Amino acid sequence: MAATEEAQRDGVDPEFAALVHSYAQAVDEGRMADAQEASAAVMTEALRQAQENPTPDLLRSLIAGKAENEGEWEVARRIFQEQLDEATKLPDPAIRGCCQSRPLLDLARISRWEGKHEQAYELAKSAVESSRVRDWGFHIAWTLAPFSTYALRTGRVDEALQAADEGLSLLGDGRAQDLFRAQLMLRRGESLLHSGRDSDARLTLNHAWEKIEPFSGMSDATGVQATIADWWQLEAKLRSKQGDWPQARQAWESAVAFAHHVIETWGSFELRPAVALAEVLAEYADAAAAAGESPRATALRAERASIQSMAPRCEALQ
Repeated sequence: MAATEEAQRDGVDPEFAALVHSYAQAVDEGRMADAQEASAAVMTEALRQAQENPTPDLLRSLIAGKAENEGEWEVARRIFQEQLDEATKLPDPAIRGCCQSRPLLDLARISRWEGKHEQAYELAKSAVESSRVRDWGFHIAWTLAPFSTYALRTGRVDEALQAADEGLSLLGDGRAQDLFRAQLMLRRGESLLHSGRDSDARLTLNHAWEKIEPFSGMSDATGVQATIADWWQLEAKLRSKQGDWPQARQAWESAVAFAHHVIETWGSFELRPAVALAEVLAEYADAAAAAGESPRATALRAERASIQSMAPRCEALQ
């Protein structure tokens, strides 16, 4: 059955499905310039449909996103909780579990912004459990990726590693999933670093870059650029740990540059990339101070403070 016919059967706009299919096909065939063009077309079409058909659910999600970005945690939490409550009432177990996972992850993210890492971990764990009700490998992997991050933040390194490995095992072989595959590999690499398995971490980072590199020319794709920033941040941590400060410093500079690029691509203050940049700056500053570069560390901390001032209610920035 053709992709457009499947989409029509499932109630998805066939034209939009065709654009998504064009993107996946271009990636699978290694035509990355075409993939970038198709990706832009998908985003344009999604925006057009949202503007022409602003459903109540879409409007509610926009309100939640605005509240989250502005630090109005209770407003965002109330909307995400409403979405979770509605999903819980769905009669079909498979659909119910699938629909519960997103608001659970949204609630976990709010807890993270508030500095409640244990709560974020428990919510993300519930999201994974909900996703398992339906035997859909990609969706389960999609919940395992953030769960791995929250497990690391609460010191559960073995759980984080297991989650990343399981997520990788659930993905298919298609190149269209390579960027997500790389993101899971980065969580795996970070877990290995925390475990002191530096040689295994090096191999994992190398494999992750092999998956990322074909996408690296997509300069306007924030997901790609954020993944590259993440890779450089872990590369810098590994180099710092090994005492190779000149190479570590170059890696830290690259991580900061790509994190800045993500923010610039948004064109306005957005909480998630701002937190990512602040975390890179904080870790780079600590590494610079340990290497005896106090002026550099001071400048990095000053830049981080300027980001803090833009979102004073976000504990993740404090």
